[in-house]
Amino acid sequence: MKILKGDFSITDNIDFTREIIFGRNDTKIISLDETNQAQLPMEHPNVIGGSSLLPPVDALIAEQEGNQIAYERIYEEMFVNNIEIDNFFASIFCLLMKGENILIYTPSLKENAVLKLIDILYKRYGISPGIIGQNPVFYDETCIPMWLRYVYLFNMMYAKDYIYFIPDASMITQDVMDRLLIDINPCGDSYKEKVEYILSLVKKTKEKPDLVIPIVQG
Repeated sequence: MKILKGDFSITDNIDFTREIIFGRNDTKIISLDETNQAQLPMEHPNVIGGSSLLPPVDALIAEQEGNQIAYERIYEEMFVNNIEIDNFFASIFCLLMKGENILIYTPSLKENAVLKLIDILYKRYGISPGIIGQNPVFYDETCIPMWLRYVYLFNMMYAKDYIYFIPDASMITQDVMDRLLIDINPCGDSYKEKVEYILSLVKKTKEKPDLVIPIVQG
């Protein structure tokens, strides 16, 4: 089952980006342009500032000192246990699931930070963004459980939708299972019985996609 239905691309073509902003309404633009003469209308409802995705000051200092290893390590660590970035990506996954498109604009695709961000997007989030005019987006669908976890835990998806979309053989993380038990509130004399009920729902929805899932059972 295809989960992410929208397109996810990156470009340094300002004219193309502006055409998308004013010519279409199904695409969110993430701007990485931090210059004083930013060329995108940041007040437009479809334009989102993406400065939180750029390297932190410590990484930039390491880069200036010529320490590429430290630069990459610090930059990568910025994405770990970062609630702001987690929320940002939950929103991205949610938009893509709804079929909306994401376009990242950067003044230059050759910048070190942009090249590293593209690398992080794939290694950490399973998304290899399409390069406008070069190649299409690639979604690593082994990451479906992770995408759904982000969307569900950040309150952008109902429990019944999580159960419907999660692949049958996938491992449900402890935090997600706890949340499912709270939201669905199944009957059972033990924690194990309640977990088994949740897992049975996952299996049943694959056999009968139109199955109605009771949110409160007991």
